[in-house]
Amino acid sequence: MPPASKINNVFFLIFGQGINFVFNLLMLPITIRQLSLNDYGVYSQVVMVTATLYAILSFGVTSGIIVFFNRNKKYSQNILLNILLAIIVFLTLVYVFLCLFHTPIETALHTTNLWFFLRFFYFSILFQIAIDLFYAYFIFFQKIKLASYLTVITNVFRLSFIFVAIVTTHNLQYIFGAQLLSLVLCASVYFYFFKSKHIFLNFKYNASIITSVFKLCIPLSLTGIIGTLLIQTDGYLVNYYLGKNEFAIYRSGAFEIPFLSTVYSSISLIFFPEIKQLLYDKNYERIIMLKRKIIFNSSLLIYPLIIVFLFFGNELIATYLGNRFVRSAAVFVGYNLILFIRINDYSDVLTLTHQTKFIFLVYGVAFVLNLILGSYFVNIFGLVGPVYATFIAILFIAIAQLHKVTSILTTNIVYFFNFYKVVLTLIANVALIWLVYLFFFKLNFPNAIQILGTIITYLAIHFFIIFKFSIIDSSITTKIKSILHKKWV
Repeated sequence: MPPASKINNVFFLIFGQGINFVFNLLMLPITIRQLSLNDYGVYSQVVMVTATLYAILSFGVTSGIIVFFNRNKKYSQNILLNILLAIIVFLTLVYVFLCLFHTPIETALHTTNLWFFLRFFYFSILFQIAIDLFYAYFIFFQKIKLASYLTVITNVFRLSFIFVAIVTTHNLQYIFGAQLLSLVLCASVYFYFFKSKHIFLNFKYNASIITSVFKLCIPLSLTGIIGTLLIQTDGYLVNYYLGKNEFAIYRSGAFEIPFLSTVYSSISLIFFPEIKQLLYDKNYERIIMLKRKIIFNSSLLIYPLIIVFLFFGNELIATYLGNRFVRSAAVFVGYNLILFIRINDYSDVLTLTHQTKFIFLVYGVAFVLNLILGSYFVNIFGLVGPVYATFIAILFIAIAQLHKVTSILTTNIVYFFNFYKVVLTLIANVALIWLVYLFFFKLNFPNAIQILGTIITYLAIHFFIIFKFSIIDSSITTKIKSILHKKWV
């Protein structure tokens, strides 16, 4: 595929994820404002446990299955259906286990009615896995537009179901029922575009395919499972030590801005094939130059937006979630500090050089570190304690992986980052937003106008400068201009 097409596909994926982020962003305050603190706590518990179960029970097949598509393009649909059949059988067995042993699990998690809601919402995992498998199929066969459109359309469909259930019933049973029903219908839509003529007549059960896929995916998924548990640990600790209501407040602020982390990963994806080739050619000097470019351009795009959320975190959370959840602001600000670290894909070179065991080891140590520090910090700092622990754990992952990468590339960490430009970008943006805020403050506008005016003016000035004077990489600038022209002209 030509480089331009790859970049175009990346931006299509960013666009789809960005739209979904906006929809999800709008749903959170609606959910919080419509439910009582107790109900939102229960709702968050069920969602958290379901997300953890999904990470474990999906076995990484949603990403690993692409390897088998590549080996057997002709039989890709049969492979996918075999995997779905295996997932259905395994999820059923786990469900039986949970039916028998849910009481001690609830006791361990300090919950009382978790299973009451999870007993039917559990099956949402199956339909979410199905959706993700279909999505991987479309991406592999370069149906990027279809995948992006389906993601947006089905997400709107799903959120509409949830919205109606929340505002009309305020009943958790109906809310979870609406989510489950919407996922069933969304999976059906994906299947409609996936299926071919006589798909079931041509289906052949193949145990060797299932065994081969799981043999490949399970080892690869272990790092992903540990990564999910690393992030989820904080929620479990807050719920265990501080109780359900405090967990509800914590949960409402415990999120990064996901679209921002997508930006850096997408920029990395653009250059990933080139890094792969350069590694093959052992052109390490060029890789270092590319990584410096990726890191600097990511900081130009991400840092200004992080600074906005940090600068006005309390005001934005109070407006967004309401005064009842204003304490969530400290959690929100803490989580978004992590994005300052995440301006580089620290695993790409390690993955390409088959250092998967090292990656797993690093994540495993980080998980244990986060668990120990989180258990200690939550009793000292309260809600924000686990956030501090997560920041330290993520920092450890970045440093450990970066140290390994620099040894592979036979370089020093000081050559890997353009510290001068990155730090200058950070200082300049902090100074700029402060000056803009002082300007609006001096005009004695109402507080809301001051904040909104500062954000719009600051971002406008920053992005005008980096695009006008070509501070950002020209290939990225050209692509963004092309997309804007196609969308709006």
